[in-house]
Amino acid sequence: MVESPVLYHRSDSIVTITLNRPETLNAMNEAMMAELERLLIGLEADATVRAVILTGAGRAFSSGGDQKRDRDAEGSQLFFDGDLGGGVIERLHRCVLRLQRLAKPVIGCINGVAVGAGCNIALATDLRLPPTRHALGKCLPAWAWYRMAAGPTSCRVSWAPRRPWS
Repeated sequence: MVESPVLYHRSDSIVTITLNRPETLNAMNEAMMAELERLLIGLEADATVRAVILTGAGRAFSSGGDQKRDRDAEGSQLFFDGDLGGGVIERLHRCVLRLQRLAKPVIGCINGVAVGAGCNIALATDLRLPPTRHALGKCLPAWAWYRMAAGPTSCRVSWAPRRPWS
């Protein structure tokens, strides 16, 4: 049985989402981004969830886009009902925007490297909890851990407004 590229665990009103491709340092492929998007759509509609924790399996949060993915077939597969399709980058953009607009606090447990597109996902969370030793992007200063979010393209960072949580 093939394990899902994104794991979902719920404990009372707290949901933990785990990027689950530790053999590639959680490199993002089309299936991972589609599953993350599907889960975020479900969280938007679920009023019983009060907080979301986003983390990575293994020793990395995410090493960014999977450079070994099959680019010829990218964007042609639909993964769930209502899926808008698109390649990894299009799906990443939608996930970043959904994380930024989610009306629930999203806590990023950055358990290792978060570079490239993985940095964008990490910065789209409201609060980032780094391990003792961390690598977020290449040369991101310490102040970037506070109230920043990634724009809808890789390696573009902008200040994010506070979210109106209910």
